[in-house]
Parts: sequence; C-alpha cells; structure tokens
Amino acid sequence: MVKATRLRTQRDTLWQQLAAGIPELVLHGHREQRLPNTLNIRVPHTTGPRVLELAPEIAASTGSACHDGHDTASPVIVAMGVAPSAALGAIRLTLGQYTTNADIERAAAALIRAYRAATSA
Repeated sequence: MVKATRLRTQRDTLWQQLAAGIPELVLHGHREQRLPNTLNIRVPHTTGPRVLELAPEIAASTGSACHDGHDTASPVIVAMGVAPSAALGAIRLTLGQYTTNADIERAAAALIRAYRAATSA
C-alpha cells in the first residue's frame, strides 16, 4: 500500500511537470482509476517515437509497433477513440520501486527538452 501511494504521487508529479512544460499535453486514461505506476500521455504536433529519439536517456514505450520503418498507432489508444494520426503521439512511462523523486525531475526535464526540440524544427 505504501509503495502504491508513493508511485501514485510520483506519477502525478511527473504528469504535472510534463503538463506545465508541454502545452496541449493529453492524459490517456482515467484521472484516478488507473495503475499507480503508469502514465500514458500524448504529445501534440509530433510523435512519441520522435520525442523518445531526442531523449535517449529515457526508457519508455510509445505503445506502437514499428513495421518496415513505419510507426503505427497503438490499437489500444485508437480503441479509446483517439484518431490514429493523433495516437502516434502516445508515450507510456512506467515507474518502479527504485524510481526516485530525482528520477522524476530528470525525466520530466528530458522529455520537455526533447518535445521542444521536436516541435521547433
């Protein structure tokens, strides 16, 4: 229970920091009823794979599969009613028992920096 509470707090802190630094950031899933260690977001005006490419220090998933060099939208995100082109902006971040508050700070800064680089070109 304590671990779940800590992870939920860290997840929510990560969301708040990302939302403050990335305009129009979208949260996928229910605000409260979701796993305490998972944050699924959608970045606007670029793709999740592009953001992660520009933040190599971040280990995350886009939830998409790559076929012949083409990114495809996550079927789960699309099933939630998100257009396939918008779903390409999905990034899934997972926190673990060894995630520290400093890790959250570094991850948020790296992803915001990468997003800005991806959308400034």
